[in-house]
Amino acid sequence: MAKWLEHKEKIFRHKQYLSWLQNGSLISTPRIKWNPPGLELDRFLHMAKHPTVCAVPIDQLIKDYGTMYFCPALACFIALANEPNLIRAQLEARICGIRMPFGSVPVWHRIKYLRKDPVSSTTVTTNSIHVWPATIDTHGHTVPVLRPIEP
Repeated sequence: MAKWLEHKEKIFRHKQYLSWLQNGSLISTPRIKWNPPGLELDRFLHMAKHPTVCAVPIDQLIKDYGTMYFCPALACFIALANEPNLIRAQLEARICGIRMPFGSVPVWHRIKYLRKDPVSSTTVTTNSIHVWPATIDTHGHTVPVLRPIEP
């Protein structure tokens, strides 16, 4: 009985579909090229005009924010910004010679990546990044920053 009822429902749905096709619904429905969400590469960074914290000492960045490799990563960024075509051996040599004459950096606790939706032309948030320093909870215990697992 259940198979017979399922068969009748399929026939009914197919008749509805054929009726829909015959009434010209396909012609009146505009075809829009569909892009899967999140595959567009035209994202742009959106940040607040002013940082959340104006000057965080680098040693506090390492201790409270868990940025163990901040100085080497910043040196690598500076070297590649100055000379983008360096090979690995040249890059490592340049990193050793980079001097950072500052002891603190501004920190933003929230940044967003936005993109313009190709269908509706509205700006939508594709990703949002939130960062907080380690804090102390109500029991006096330190709540650490989530740190990546070391390989």
